[in-house]
Amino acid sequence: MPGLYAPYTWLALASGTGALNIGTTWGTADNRGLLQVARLTVPNAVSARLFGSIGGVGGRKVARNIDSPLKRSPYFINETPWGGDDYIA
Repeated sequence: MPGLYAPYTWLALASGTGALNIGTTWGTADNRGLLQVARLTVPNAVSARLFGSIGGVGGRKVARNIDSPLKRSPYFINETPWGGDDYIA
């Protein structure tokens, strides 16, 4: 999916045995080619490759803001594995 613009939404995404792919490396706020939500919960997915912001936080630090039991590779946002702070600087 090229992007998802819902900056005031608490979104729950579950893909079961599929992969989550939202946003693009060339996405911007103007072309809405990014994931932009207030909060994100991911209960299950085989893998994830997301680009964007959560609650207005972007870059590497956004990887701390995903509510999910899934951690580290193969779950990425902005090319950073999400989960424990030991991986996010």
